Amino acid sequence: AEILSTSMRWVDAIVSGAGVCPFSVNADKAGLPVGAVRYAVSRAADAEALYAAYWEEVEQIESKNHATTLLVLADQRWSYNLEEFETFGTTLAQALDAEGLGFESQLELVFFHPSYVFRDGRERAGSEGAANFARRSPYPMVNILRTPQVRNAQRGLPTGLVYAQNEAPLKEFGTELLGEMLQNRDWSPIAGRKVDRSQIEVLRIASDLMKEQSNEAE
Repeated sequence: AEILSTSMRWVDAIVSGAGVCPFSVNADKAGLPVGAVRYAVSRAADAEALYAAYWEEVEQIESKNHATTLLVLADQRWSYNLEEFETFGTTLAQALDAEGLGFESQLELVFFHPSYVFRDGRERAGSEGAANFARRSPYPMVNILRTPQVRNAQRGLPTGLVYAQNEAPLKEFGTELLGEMLQNRDWSPIAGRKVDRSQIEVLRIASDLMKEQSNEAE
């Protein structure tokens, strides 16, 4: 329960509250059209058990109506070893593209980790740049997304524009505060600093797109 609560507080504060993901409404709802967010916790300490947990979640998102899944890796092995987590993530992504499975057009993956560094992060802002906190979560996570929803979002908003926007509030918070909140798993210092979506072009467009998609679904 504490792992789930911590994960959801982080989503509310950073992913949704700071506008890092334009299509995240709150910890419970996200997507285009908006749907439920599923959370699953795995205590797997080895890759084989974690693969099993991952494929269970793939089956879940294929058979249920939720928009996206966050698979939270609770064992400390994955938190303390970013390289191993990244290797594991690569194998998951490659499996989706494997010929014959048919998942490449249905699902996509996004990865989060307490020590995450964007591929260009060291060149652009250093390993401790604020932008990295867009993917620095309290626990390692595998975000399983529906490809059609991702494509809808990309058509509606240029990726570069989204990156520029989600970096802005993180820079405003500053790396020191972001690091302290992540270490303490406490985002109350920014509880009253949620972005005003009506005043930011990218977030305003995203909100309009979500409303349109919801109306069409109805």
